[in-house]
Amino acid sequence: MKKTLIRTLMLLTTLMVLSCKEENPDDIILNYKDQELKGISEKTAMDMANGYRELHLPVINRNLDLDDTRSMWYDLESFKNLIWQMEIAAKKVYKDGDKPALGIRVYYGTFPQNIEEYDDLAGLGPEYARTHGLMFVPTFDDEGINKNFNPIQNQKDFDADPNKKAFEPAKMVFKLPSSNIIQSDTLQRSNLRMNEARESSQYYYILDHGIKCPEACPGGE
Repeated sequence: MKKTLIRTLMLLTTLMVLSCKEENPDDIILNYKDQELKGISEKTAMDMANGYRELHLPVINRNLDLDDTRSMWYDLESFKNLIWQMEIAAKKVYKDGDKPALGIRVYYGTFPQNIEEYDDLAGLGPEYARTHGLMFVPTFDDEGINKNFNPIQNQKDFDADPNKKAFEPAKMVFKLPSSNIIQSDTLQRSNLRMNEARESSQYYYILDHGIKCPEACPGGE
């Protein structure tokens, strides 16, 4: 009887401790063991890569006098960091409601000719200038529209105002060669928005800094 009472008290104590434990917003543990990885076969990937190498790359190199990039390499921790920032932002801002579907939009880009003047491209040599690169931008679903967002800025905004109920879209504006401003999926056309975008650029959240191949990727070009 005494042993049974002791076991019961120990169980109740454990349950009380667990029930009083506060949720740690930094704990994001996802398990995908029962979810099939969606992908393509090696043959499909090789056909697509060879198609680019045979159809697009020669035209780019010939017309721009380049030895352009065929692929880029990124370390896994960079992607994990980006996803973690997105999940933390969603967990903070949408604390009392369902978070929206999150995603990542991939932009094609060209490294600038004067690459040495860009502090956030430090460490990339002149061989990157004018070659193409990739940029990975977080998105959230807003009534069926995938909008770009800055998870770091949204976290700061929520910490300043805990009553914040939703993500703010990222302030990204792009120009056409004709100099006519076109809006991304998140912005209205205005010089004010462009100024806001410049002011918010201090928060680096767009993943880049991949290593261009084939130079850095022997065996995996």
